[in-house]
Amino acid sequence: MDKIWDTLSKEYGLNGDYWKGSIRLLLTELHSGGLLESTEQTIDEEGTYFGAGKVLYKYALGDFGRMRAEQVSML
Repeated sequence: MDKIWDTLSKEYGLNGDYWKGSIRLLLTELHSGGLLESTEQTIDEEGTYFGAGKVLYKYALGDFGRMRAEQVSML
């Protein structure tokens, strides 16, 4: 499965720390709003994505997020 960042950076031509941080914040907001569910958490041991010791999350669209997407005709 592709990383969200990899997909968005290719699709929209985004690059750099500013956009990585923006996408990370957006995902955090969607998770706190109940639209996304966290499926896995790991520590970025090597600093590959956001820096050594940072927590990395995997997200999935939750039931509430799916319902909201259907209500606005996104699915």
